[in-house]
Amino acid sequence: MTSSSTSWRRRLRSSRSPDVQSPDIKGAPDALAQLFAGMKVDTYPPARLECCGEWALDFPKTPYVRFATVLEGDCWVKVANEPAEHVRQGDGYILTQGRPYRLYTTEGAPVADGLKLFRRTSDAVVRHGEPSGTVTVIVGGRFTFSELMSQVLLETLPPFVRIPSETTRDAEVLASCTNLLVQETSDNRLGANLIRHHVAQIMLVQALRSHVEMSREFAGGWLQAMSDPRVATAVQMMHTSPERAWTVQELAKASGMSRSVFAARFKELAGDPPLEYLLQLRMRLAAHYLSTRTRSISTIAFDLGYQSVSAFSTSFHRVMGVSPKDYRARI
Repeated sequence: MTSSSTSWRRRLRSSRSPDVQSPDIKGAPDALAQLFAGMKVDTYPPARLECCGEWALDFPKTPYVRFATVLEGDCWVKVANEPAEHVRQGDGYILTQGRPYRLYTTEGAPVADGLKLFRRTSDAVVRHGEPSGTVTVIVGGRFTFSELMSQVLLETLPPFVRIPSETTRDAEVLASCTNLLVQETSDNRLGANLIRHHVAQIMLVQALRSHVEMSREFAGGWLQAMSDPRVATAVQMMHTSPERAWTVQELAKASGMSRSVFAARFKELAGDPPLEYLLQLRMRLAAHYLSTRTRSISTIAFDLGYQSVSAFSTSFHRVMGVSPKDYRARI
């Protein structure tokens, strides 16, 4: 094991000191980890982009969630219908909604097709730009989620999430991951793809954690609810067994709070009362099942805990604005 690898492991361990650790519930599962496992998060091996001089790269709409860290230099990121964002060395960012975007150094720089550039090489390193000038190095990759779980995870995030190096609470962890990615994208040593895969997942979780802690602009939702370990326990229970007829009292007890305190705290964070959140989750699941066309409407109804198709259809129409039959016909 190299000294840099040992140092990386030591920094990861030391970052979990008691003064920065979130409160936990004795015996409670790590709801975030369990939800990520349930979402079937997949990563493609990150790649390294080295650009020189004045340049611009366009990337098309994509079903993926993209992430990147600026290792050297700086550039601008312009997501469609959003203002341009300046990112500097050490900054990380996530593009959450798959919109077209442009990376560039200056307005008016010659624009190239970024997707074609990456497709022309099978290497982990892609180079572009002029033979001389300021160098910008970015390590980035993409995550794939199921359509359903992408909505669950990303619905409360803006299209562009910047994690500035100077303000991130756990910047040392991100820096450690970035340094490791630098090593593993510089060459193709044995096991490099595997290491990049897992480090990318660490970076995503760290970025989400940091964004929750830095931002107070959430309108509520799953991610904000997960910021409170007690409320996260209830969220996990509902996501694990959405078909169960949960009561507020049951969820409050599992969360270690009184019914009234739990209900108020849940609504404050998630934006909806607990049982309304459960209804929304069920209907999101129902919409997904309807779109896959692998289950009948009656099967979906009973799988989600409804005792009759009529009751299910009423709930679905209330949330989605159309009947399950009409929803399936439209997609």
